[in-house]
Formats: sequence, C-alpha cells, structure tokens
Amino acid sequence: MLKMRSVIYLILFLASTVLAGDKYDIQVNDDRTSTDQLYPRVAAGDNGRWAVLWVDKRNGTNDIYCQFLDSTGNRLGQNFKVNDNDNGVPQFESAIDGNRSGQFSSVWQDYRNGSYPFHPDIYFSRIDTLTNYSDHNVTSEQPDTSVESPDIGIFFDGSAVVVWADYRNSNWDIYGQRISSAGEPVGANFKINDEAGAYQQHSPRVASFPNGGFIVVWYDNRFGNDDIFGQRYDASFNRVGTNLRISDDALSSRQAFPVVAGDNNNRFFVAWVDWRNGTYPQNPDIYMRRFKADGSPYAPSMRINLNDGGRAQKDVSICADLLGDLCIAWADSVSSGQWDALAQIVTENGQLSGSNFKIHQLDDGKQLQPDVATDGYKLFFVWADSRAGNFDIYATVKQYNSPALIPSPARLDFTMEAGGAVPSPQTVELLNAGYGSLAWTVNPGVDWITVSPSSGGTPDTLTVSITTDTLTYGSYYVGLRFIRTDNGDSSLLVPVYLNVTAPLIKIEPDSLFFRVFAALGNPLPRAFQIENAGTGNFTWTAAENSAWLTLDRSSGDSPDTVFIQPDIGGLSFGDYRDPVIWESPEAANSPETAWVHLELVGNMPFISAQPETLSLTGDVGDNLQTRIKIINLGEGVLNWQAAPSDAALYLDKTSGTDDDSITIGLATAAMVPGLYNYSVTVWDSASFNQSINMPVTVRLLSSDTVQFLNTNLLPNESGVMPISLRLTGPSKGGYIPFAFDSSYIRLDSITFDSANMPSCMEYYTASATTGRGELGFRINTAHFDDSLISPGEYPFARFYFTANSAEAVIAVDTASSDSSGAYLLDSLGNRYVPVIIPGLLSVGNHTGINDPVDDRLPREIFLSQNFPNPFNSETVIEIALPRAGNARLELYNILGQTISVLHDGILPAGRWRFRWNGSITDGRPAPSGIYFYRLDISGTSRTKKLVLLK
Repeated sequence: MLKMRSVIYLILFLASTVLAGDKYDIQVNDDRTSTDQLYPRVAAGDNGRWAVLWVDKRNGTNDIYCQFLDSTGNRLGQNFKVNDNDNGVPQFESAIDGNRSGQFSSVWQDYRNGSYPFHPDIYFSRIDTLTNYSDHNVTSEQPDTSVESPDIGIFFDGSAVVVWADYRNSNWDIYGQRISSAGEPVGANFKINDEAGAYQQHSPRVASFPNGGFIVVWYDNRFGNDDIFGQRYDASFNRVGTNLRISDDALSSRQAFPVVAGDNNNRFFVAWVDWRNGTYPQNPDIYMRRFKADGSPYAPSMRINLNDGGRAQKDVSICADLLGDLCIAWADSVSSGQWDALAQIVTENGQLSGSNFKIHQLDDGKQLQPDVATDGYKLFFVWADSRAGNFDIYATVKQYNSPALIPSPARLDFTMEAGGAVPSPQTVELLNAGYGSLAWTVNPGVDWITVSPSSGGTPDTLTVSITTDTLTYGSYYVGLRFIRTDNGDSSLLVPVYLNVTAPLIKIEPDSLFFRVFAALGNPLPRAFQIENAGTGNFTWTAAENSAWLTLDRSSGDSPDTVFIQPDIGGLSFGDYRDPVIWESPEAANSPETAWVHLELVGNMPFISAQPETLSLTGDVGDNLQTRIKIINLGEGVLNWQAAPSDAALYLDKTSGTDDDSITIGLATAAMVPGLYNYSVTVWDSASFNQSINMPVTVRLLSSDTVQFLNTNLLPNESGVMPISLRLTGPSKGGYIPFAFDSSYIRLDSITFDSANMPSCMEYYTASATTGRGELGFRINTAHFDDSLISPGEYPFARFYFTANSAEAVIAVDTASSDSSGAYLLDSLGNRYVPVIIPGLLSVGNHTGINDPVDDRLPREIFLSQNFPNPFNSETVIEIALPRAGNARLELYNILGQTISVLHDGILPAGRWRFRWNGSITDGRPAPSGIYFYRLDISGTSRTKKLVLLK
C-alpha cells in the first residue's frame, strides 16, 4: 500500500544514526491496561501529520482505534475508536491510507452482520478529522460469504479503492470496490484475479498512482506453489493488461504476503516473504522487485534482509517517495522467541543503501507487525511491542534532511566586451541532495540568456549561454529560479552575472595644479597619463579652449601621455581653471574631463641660493670653507634666517636680506677621513617658497683613498654607484672587499673604468647574493716588475644595483674577507691599508617628471624617469639645468657599453626633452632588455634605468 508519495531525503549513513529530531519508542495507544493492541498500520498526510490504525481489545472485544500524531511524534488528541458499532462483535485486519491533502480513509474486517467467526464484511470509514467519520459496508452485496485481508489506496481527490480476499466463488479470489471522494461505494464489487479455476488468491495489497490508476498485488497458487501476482488498472478502473507474475523464482519455492508502493512516475515496487533459500516454513527471507510504469521489471528480484544466519523474517511492509526511493520494514527473529523490527533503504536506482537498521531502541520482548510510511521528509514506523508483557503499539520518527536541488557551481559569472564575441557557454550540474531524481524546470525570464535543457530531472547538466553581442557596457544580472515540479518549491536561485566590458578612459591625475611665480617664467610641463580602466584598446582625442595652456599632442592610442604646458605670458596674477576634454569612439565613458588649475603669484620675494649644492673636499686637519649667496628672484625684499643641520658647521651669518652671502666653514682637525653629509636651511615665511635647503657634502681624504660615491635609485629600478681611487704615490694594484645589506638591493654586475689605467692591468671580481663581494686590480705578471699605476684620482669602477620595492638608505663599505681586509700595493709590491670612504645608496621615490615640483627655474640638475617605461616604440627623457653647461646624455647597456648619445654639447639653463626611438648609434634597432641612461654635466652625474620591450 502506498503510504505517501513524497520525496524522502535519505542520507545513507543516517539510517542507523540517531539524529536531532529522531524520536524512538513512542507508545501510541493511551490504554494502560494489560489488553493487547495489534496489527498497526500507518499513513502520512499533510504538514507532517500522520495517523496510526490498529486492532484494540481495551473494550473486551476487538475494535479499530486510531491516533493522529504530528511530525515530531507528539500525539494530537487521544486514541479514538473508528468502528461505530458497540454490540460487542469483533473487528480485525485494519488498514489505512492518506494523501497529501491530509485526507485519511480506513478499512477493516467486521463481524457486525455475521456471527463470529462466520460471514464477516469489509467496512470502510473516512477519518479525516478526530470526529468526522462514518462506517460503510463495502461487501453488502454478498452478505453470506467470507472476506478477509482488506487494504485501501486513496487518490489525490480523496476517492479510494478497497481490495480484499473473497470466498464468494467457493474459492479465494481478489475483489475490489471503488469509493467516491464523498466516502460512498461506486458501482459493484469487481473481481481482480483473471484465472477462472479453483486456485486460491490471498493477502491483497493496493497502491494508488498520481494518474488515478492503481496496482493490486496478492499471492496466488495457480502454478502450484504460491507466487506473487499483480494487476494494473487505469484511472477509469479498467484493467491494464492481464494478471502479472511478479515473483521471478522457480516455481518450486513459495512466495507470500506481498506489499506494494508506487511513486510519482506511476512506477511500483513490491516486497514479499520468500522461501527460496529454505524449505517452507523454514528460513523465510524478504525479497523486493521494482517495476516500470508499463509493468515491465527493471531487474530480477533482490534479497533485502542482509543477515545470512538462516533466521526467519516476516511481517514485511513498504513505502515509497515521489522519486522511487523505498523503505522496507519487517520482523526479524534474532533469537528464540525474540523478534526485532528492522528496516532497509533502497535507492531510486535499486541499490541497497547501507545496512539493515533497527527501528526501535529497547530490545525487550517482541517487536512484530512493523509498518512504515513517509511524508517525504521523515519516516514513520509503527509496530506491535510486548516489552510490557502485553502487546502495545509503538512508533518511531526518523529525521532525514530535506531533498533539495543542489547546483554546482552556485553562481555563474560571464564577461564579454561590448560589441565583441559572446563568451563561451558555462555548465551547471544540478544534483539532488537526497536520493532519486528531482524533476525541475527553469525559465531565465530575460532574452540575453538561454538555459538548455529548460527542464529535466537530477542528476542533470545544464548549458547556460549568452545569446547576444548587442548589450552595452554595464553589469547585468538574472536569477535562474529552479522549480521542483513535485512540490512547487522555487527557493533555489542561481545568480548569473554578466559583465559587459569596454574601454574606459582614465586620466591620471584627474587634475593638475600649477603654482607659478610670475617672475620665474613658465613652469615645467606636467603630464596627464591616459590609461584604460576597462578592456581592449581605444583611440583618443583631447581638446581645450584655453588661451594659457597647450597640449603637446591632441590624439593617440591608449595608454599614452600628454604634457601640459602653461603659458603665463600676458596673464594677470590670480587663479585660472580650464578643462581638457578627452573623447574616444570606443570608450564607454567618453567624454572624460580633466582640469588644469594655475595659480599665478607675484609681488613677493623668492628665496634662491647660488650655488644650490655645496661640496667640500680636503684632508684631515684642513679648515674647509665655502660661500653661498642668497638671491631674491622675486619682488620686494627678503628677510631671511639660516641654520646648519649640525653644530660642526659654522655660519658667519644667520640672517640677512637680498644678495647677502653666508660663509660656511668646517674644522676637520678632530675628524677622521670619510664622507659627511650636512645641510644649511634658509627661510623667510613671507617669501613664495618660504624655505630652501642646501646639501653640504664633505669628503675628508687621506693620502690614498678608495671612495664609494653616493647614488640614488627608485624602488624596483636599477642604478650605478661609482668607485673612485686616489693615489698619492705609484701603485701596482689593490684589493677591496665590500659589503652591503642585500635585503634591499641586489648587485647585478661590476665594471671597471680601464681607460685611464695602464693597459697592462688585470681585474678580478667576485660577489655573492649575501651582500658581500670582492674586487681586485694589479699590473699583470708580464709587466709587474716594470710598470706602475701613476699617482692621481681615477674613476675606478662601477657597481650596478637593482632595488626592491622598499625605500631605504644602504651603506656600501669595505669588509674583511677570508684572508685580509682592503689593501693597496706600493711600487715595491708591499701591502698598505688605504682609507675607505663608504657610500650611501638611497632607494626612494624622488621627484620625477610626473610629480609636482616647484614652478620656477630649476634649483638643481634634474634627470626625469623616462615615459612610457617599459616602451616599445619611443620614450621621452626630460632634463632640467639650473645653469648652462657642457652636457652629455648617453644610453648604455648592462655591460657599460655606450649604445646611443642623445646629446653632447652646450645646453642653456632650462628644461629640455629628448626622445629615443630604440635605435643604437649605427641606426640598428636595439634588442629588448634593460638599459641605462646617464646625464653628465659640470662634474655631476645622474643615472636611471629604462626597459625596452618589443
């Protein structure tokens, strides 16, 4: 009998595990006397409600009692009697069924019209509520015959079919009766078995289908031994085919007491007691067979009880969910006189799920006559239990997780470029968190996406495709809402996101601010970077309608750079603000606007010094002096003050006015050879620039000196540190071990400036990744006795470093090697120790061409970082000179070889821009790689790194 056609979520390992929500060994009957309650049947209804029906002797004779319970196993009200007669005649063999609308109906064998044990009838009663029920005689047309083993199947509308075994033809046949939704018999009894002989048919069970049809099964001895037979009917109660032999064992063994359940696809499943592994009545087992909706079997029958000890099994029952997952329960003779009630889960595809498990926890006494039903979320077990001496009705509720559609992945993300090709389809695997196949449908509800297939059953794979390439830039969303067709659940939503990209104009910075002192003339140009914040590429045009600014270019391709040059000629003091409009036919956010703000200031002083940097060199003991002149480049009068950074420096004047000079001195008698860095600050809060800071570099030398010269480089960039050698007498060579902190910089290579050295020199270098190294030089063996290095100052060697991303100041100094410290060789080849002056390598973001700088004539020599960098066609290098000089701007490779000279000659003071197209001196293209460019002017050198990519 079909208990409830709904979805069971059957987690395999949970079958024998006590979960939160499980409730075991619930006593259903509220009678506490010593009378017996037997033959329980169970049916599930709506909202977790379920009903138990049984035969009860509390009134002295057998009556039919019922109890409703909620989904947690709590009784709803009290036990109530179903049969409406009180004349002391017995009732037996009750059965019950329910539907998802919460309707329940029952049948039983009733002797009110006969004389027990003769002439019983089959009675029917609806028991939808606790009080609304009435009895109807189903077999009144044959009042003097014997009937037994009634069962009932209820349909979705509350109508039903009742079946029983009937002796009206002087042998046992299977009969049925149609019951209306009002609870009244419709038409006459009808015979179900189609054999016309004197064979016996017994113990019928029935299961209804969602399409209004039903299946009846029974055991039948038409072939000698008892076999399991069945007959299908359609919704009009017409036979579908002939009687069907369900058991498939050889005719020599006995099968009896079948039970049946159906699923939402009109499939049916039959279990029975089977003696094929023993000799009747010994060693009966429980077998099961699954059938398609057309009545054909899926496979041969299979044994359900897993014990192989020859124990007897009986009292089988079955329920199915909508998907065809099964639970089968039965009684197992675990020992002499002791019976347990066991159960087994069978999956939708016919596989045993896990092991047999007990449906009760207390093992005292006998547990017999188990029955099982489901509402699709829980299993409801009942049985007759003798733990108290007499038989009572007990129940167990087992909790299972709800069946659910599970998508993988749980969301989809698509990306496409506006006007470009649609992205590749993506797939979603749709699974059932429980057993069996959940039927589903989905409708995207938008025209830019398709899902194929749009309906099906789990497990399934869906293809989700973007259908159009006409969507404009933006983000699109749709929630794919999946609907379970078994219960209408539409809670599953799979979000689908489509990001339609496009080129996006991004101007960095979004504004430029020039604060310009009018007396100094036009400021240094600054650059807008044209970047693509989206995808693809775009062409651009730029336009401005301003009389005071110009662009160095008005069109190009992304990424790009545009330099903005203000022209203050003819402008009055004040603020000026004008837009630059950027447009692109490809960019989704075109047009974009960047602003240029000019603050033109005059009528105030401007502090300047000449020179802007100071360098003092001498021997220990010298009194070193130099002078600077404070110049007013603006209007009005300066009223300045000055202070040194260190008390070692003395100033002859700490305040003054326009064109005053300061003498800066340093007494070195108490100092040791080395490199010292000081500064002098001059300030006037009423001036345009308010203060200036002049570096003072002091080099104290000894007789012979090796000096690591200071240098600067940017994070993640490369630079060069020169090493100089001062000899006061002839030498044959030397050895300099060195060390530095390798956690901030990496030594890439060492080169020697050999042009000013004797041609017979040989050189040696060694370095390690640990920040230590060595360099050596000497007259080679062939000329060692007759050649010398003349006294003088030599640009001796170069260290090529690459910095990491951290800003730091790293000292490069001598160190002890495994054998000795630094030494030089005199003219006789004897060792002596020179003075080593360490150098500082500063890693930091120094002022570059795209950073704000003072809008005036340059105060110091400036070499910009090239832009773009890396580049593949052309790059721009800008220099700034505070005064005219003989300047050389050259490029060289990592080996120190010059590959191109961009300028070599006199340059006036000002700002100059040079372009390099990636060609070397002879016109051939330079290969991809790392290069250095160096500016040499007035004894000062600046070096930076660039990258050429092709």
